[in-house]
Amino acid sequence: MKGSVFFLLGGAAGIGEQVARQAAVAGAKLAICDIKEEAGTALAHEVGGSFFYCNAANAEGVKDAVSRCATELGTPTYAHLNSGVMTVPSDAPFTPFEEAPVDAVPRQRSIDRLRFINM
Repeated sequence: MKGSVFFLLGGAAGIGEQVARQAAVAGAKLAICDIKEEAGTALAHEVGGSFFYCNAANAEGVKDAVSRCATELGTPTYAHLNSGVMTVPSDAPFTPFEEAPVDAVPRQRSIDRLRFINM
């Protein structure tokens, strides 16, 4: 992986953060893409990667992040599409899907399913 370009969508926290750390240790040129600017920027600075703001629910935002990655780091060799959201905030108690707020479902679906299409 040394010297390869690693595009990480949803890399500012949680599983994505750990993937970012491992890719950096392996020597990848790392593009951390996320909606969480503060956490993503701090992590990129810490591990020697680059941060690109990206809202995975927006196809144009994903395309822009890929384009910036290619321009600044090179064409991605690896893409880890880790972005995802739940229908309730992460600090809220678990809510079964059928009890989730209906207005939260479209955003959740657009990120969790369409991130692959938007890439």
